[in-house]
Order: sequence, then structure tokens, then C-alpha cells
Amino acid sequence: LVEALKLALLLERHASDGNPEKRLAAYQKAYKAYPRNHKILLNLAILSHRLAIEAEESGNFFNADAHWTKAKRFWRKIVTGREFWDPFLAEFNQGGGKRDSLGESDVPRAVEHVRAG
Repeated sequence: LVEALKLALLLERHASDGNPEKRLAAYQKAYKAYPRNHKILLNLAILSHRLAIEAEESGNFFNADAHWTKAKRFWRKIVTGREFWDPFLAEFNQGGGKRDSLGESDVPRAVEHVRAG
């Protein structure tokens, strides 16, 4: 519990300091400590994606490449896990007709498509 609180304080500190590289390092440390935490993984994916775009826009293609590699790895972990699909299916199917709905049988095919891509 103490370690979790220390990580939460570290993340909070870096979330407000305006330095996305430090924030990324803090989230990576948190993810190493809590690899099953879907929210930390989601934040890593979003932050890496953002840093990749910013690096491209500034012409720093070497850093952009590194951030894109990280972002793709994090996004792939997200979309191949149940923590993503359960809420996604529920939201996607809400209010849709039978023709526009997805079921459990669609998940393995989608996951395989992501892994192949």
C-alpha cells in the first residue's frame, strides 16, 4: 500500500509539471510495479502517441520513431486484453440493431487482426 501511494504521488507530481518525458518515465515505473493496471497502460499509450506526434511535428524523426514504437506496443497490449473489449462491446452494442452489433465471437478475429498489423 505504501508503494502504491508513493507511485500515486509521483504520477501526480509529474502530471502537473508540464514535462511529458518525465510523465512518461513515471508511468513506465508505475506500469513495471503494476503491469495489470489498465489505466496506467492506457495513459502510457496516449502519452507515447502524443509524444510521437509532437516529435514528428518538430522534425525530430528519431524520437518520433521511438515513441511510435512504444505507442504501438502499448495500444496492442490494450486492444488484445479483456479490459478493453468488455466495456467496448457493451458500449458499441448499446442501442444498436442486431445487424450493427458485435459479439464475443468477433473478439478473437479483431484481436488477431491487431496482432497481425
